[in-house]
Amino acid sequence: MSLWILSRSASDLASALRVPWPAHLVALLVVALEVTARGARVWCVARGLGVPLSLAGAVRAQLAGDALGAVTPSRVGVDPAKLTVYRRHGVRTGVGGALILAELGSEAAVLILCSAVIALAASGMRWVALGLFGYAAIITSAGVAALVLFRPPGTDPPRLWSWLRLGPGRWAGLRRAIEEFRTNAKGLRSLSPRWGLAVLGVTLLHMAARVAILPILVLAFAGVGTPSGSGVFEAIVLRSFFVLYATALLPPPGGGGGVEFTFAAVLSGTLGADALAATVLWWRLYTFYLSAAVGGLLLFLPRFRARQEGDDPADEGEQVLSASADT
Repeated sequence: MSLWILSRSASDLASALRVPWPAHLVALLVVALEVTARGARVWCVARGLGVPLSLAGAVRAQLAGDALGAVTPSRVGVDPAKLTVYRRHGVRTGVGGALILAELGSEAAVLILCSAVIALAASGMRWVALGLFGYAAIITSAGVAALVLFRPPGTDPPRLWSWLRLGPGRWAGLRRAIEEFRTNAKGLRSLSPRWGLAVLGVTLLHMAARVAILPILVLAFAGVGTPSGSGVFEAIVLRSFFVLYATALLPPPGGGGGVEFTFAAVLSGTLGADALAATVLWWRLYTFYLSAAVGGLLLFLPRFRARQEGDDPADEGEQVLSASADT
């Protein structure tokens, strides 16, 4: 889809693909900042709950989520990938689930705040606010569903469990993991204000960094028909904000070209044809492909596949919950 947009829009394909190296450098730094901010959010929650998770481990979990989310429908591989990395760093599955729930909650809270500000301050861009609010509503529903569905089961396994030959030990481990999830999820409500504000702050930082990628590229291509004038820069920021979140849960893996198509449709009236062609491929690289590729490498490097100290390989019940993630 990116190549199709390039072929239809760019008057000079070679010029469209040529980015000044300072722009690449700045974009790489912003991507690193964005991923680190997401990891710092999980690290802050873990510190507030007393969970021994390092910042490096939290960042690796984000990259792993980007990798498996890129190749699974509707990004359903994100959470299993994160749980896998958390287990490798000694965080039990139930506790890891609570960390993911905190991510969803903080993301939704900041998105709702941003959508309210946009609706009030930019009346002509209320459709952007609606897209952000819609994504926030979906992930909030997912968090609520997790709390409702993951209730501690009975002490005795059902017949199906025995028929699958999973054994009572795994059933006990499953019950323990679910109880840990619910206990730590309830603990999120008593998170200290210091850690709560830190979580919201780094969440806002990660969103700002993601949105900053497109303006960086637009400024780099100032000589290829980038428009200027009052409100143009604001429109570029808000429209890219909409594309990032409104297309995040498209069913095909990687969006199936839908993200690029939406990008072109939403920004074609703001960016000129040459500027649109010059930014779409690099914008997609820095907001999606790069972190997914790095996360894939980390998942398969032997150093990071090895279990870390504190992981309990004998916990069969937790292995049931994370079997799909390990696969």
